[in-house]
Amino acid sequence: MEKIVHEKNIEQWNGMAEIYHSGRPTIPGEMITKIILSWLRKAPDTVVDIGNGTGRSTTIWKHIAKNVIGISRYQLDCIHQLYEHSKFSKTY
Repeated sequence: MEKIVHEKNIEQWNGMAEIYHSGRPTIPGEMITKIILSWLRKAPDTVVDIGNGTGRSTTIWKHIAKNVIGISRYQLDCIHQLYEHSKFSKTY
Protein backbone atom coordinates (compact mmCIF):
# COMPACT_ATOMS: atom_id res chain seq x y z
CA MET A 1 0.00 0.00 0.00
CA GLU A 2 2.75 2.46 0.99
CA LYS A 3 4.63 1.80 -2.28
CA ILE A 4 1.48 2.49 -4.33
CA VAL A 5 0.93 5.80 -2.53
CA HIS A 6 4.60 6.73 -3.07
CA GLU A 7 4.41 5.91 -6.80
CA LYS A 8 1.21 7.92 -7.23
CA ASN A 9 2.85 10.86 -5.48
CA ILE A 10 5.74 10.69 -7.96
CA GLU A 11 3.40 10.38 -10.97
CA GLN A 12 1.57 13.59 -10.14
CA TRP A 13 4.80 15.56 -10.71
CA ASN A 14 5.76 14.02 -14.07
CA GLY A 15 6.35 16.74 -16.64
CA MET A 16 6.30 19.52 -14.07
CA ALA A 17 10.06 20.21 -13.96
CA GLU A 18 10.05 22.57 -16.94
CA ILE A 19 7.11 24.54 -15.57
CA TYR A 20 8.73 24.72 -12.15
CA HIS A 21 12.09 25.92 -13.48
CA SER A 22 10.56 28.44 -15.89
CA GLY A 23 9.04 30.36 -12.99
CA ARG A 24 12.20 30.50 -10.88
CA PRO A 25 14.62 33.42 -11.03
CA THR A 26 18.08 32.91 -12.48
CA ILE A 27 21.02 32.52 -10.13
CA PRO A 28 23.66 35.28 -10.18
CA GLY A 29 26.35 32.59 -10.16
CA GLU A 30 29.39 34.84 -10.61
CA MET A 31 28.37 37.09 -7.72
CA ILE A 32 27.60 34.15 -5.43
CA THR A 33 30.92 32.52 -6.33
CA LYS A 34 32.79 35.71 -5.38
CA ILE A 35 30.93 35.96 -2.07
CA ILE A 36 31.55 32.31 -1.17
CA LEU A 37 35.25 32.47 -2.08
CA SER A 38 35.76 35.72 -0.16
CA TRP A 39 34.19 34.10 2.89
CA LEU A 40 36.02 30.75 2.61
CA ARG A 41 39.27 32.36 1.38
CA LYS A 42 39.95 29.34 -0.85
CA ALA A 43 37.99 26.85 -2.91
CA PRO A 44 37.09 23.65 -1.06
CA ASP A 45 38.13 20.30 -2.49
CA THR A 46 34.77 18.67 -1.80
CA VAL A 47 31.30 19.97 -0.97
CA VAL A 48 28.43 17.75 0.15
CA ASP A 49 25.08 19.34 -0.67
CA ILE A 50 22.64 17.58 1.64
CA GLY A 51 18.99 17.87 0.67
CA ASN A 52 19.94 19.32 -2.71
CA GLY A 53 16.38 19.32 -4.07
CA THR A 54 16.42 20.65 -7.62
CA GLY A 55 20.20 21.07 -7.56
CA ARG A 56 20.38 24.85 -7.73
CA SER A 57 23.02 25.17 -5.03
CA THR A 58 24.82 22.13 -6.42
CA THR A 59 25.11 24.00 -9.72
CA ILE A 60 26.81 26.92 -7.98
CA TRP A 61 29.20 24.68 -6.08
CA LYS A 62 30.30 22.85 -9.23
CA HIS A 63 32.03 26.07 -10.32
CA ILE A 64 33.81 26.45 -6.96
CA ALA A 65 34.76 23.02 -5.61
CA LYS A 66 36.70 20.22 -7.27
CA ASN A 67 34.09 17.64 -6.20
CA VAL A 68 30.41 18.16 -5.44
CA ILE A 69 28.23 15.43 -3.98
CA GLY A 70 24.48 16.02 -3.99
CA ILE A 71 22.29 13.99 -1.65
CA SER A 72 18.57 14.32 -2.25
CA ARG A 73 15.71 13.97 0.20
CA TYR A 74 14.85 10.62 -1.39
CA GLN A 75 18.38 9.34 -0.78
CA LEU A 76 18.22 10.55 2.83
CA ASP A 77 14.93 8.68 3.29
CA CYS A 78 16.52 5.50 1.90
CA ILE A 79 19.51 5.86 4.22
CA HIS A 80 17.17 6.42 7.15
CA GLN A 81 15.13 3.31 6.28
CA LEU A 82 18.27 1.20 5.95
CA TYR A 83 19.51 2.50 9.28
CA GLU A 84 16.17 1.86 10.99
CA HIS A 85 16.10 -1.74 9.74
CA SER A 86 19.73 -2.46 10.53
CA LYS A 87 21.21 -3.95 13.66
CA PHE A 88 23.56 -1.02 14.21
CA SER A 89 23.27 0.80 17.51
CA LYS A 90 22.04 4.35 17.41
CA THR A 91 24.91 6.44 18.66
CA TYR A 92 25.39 10.04 17.73
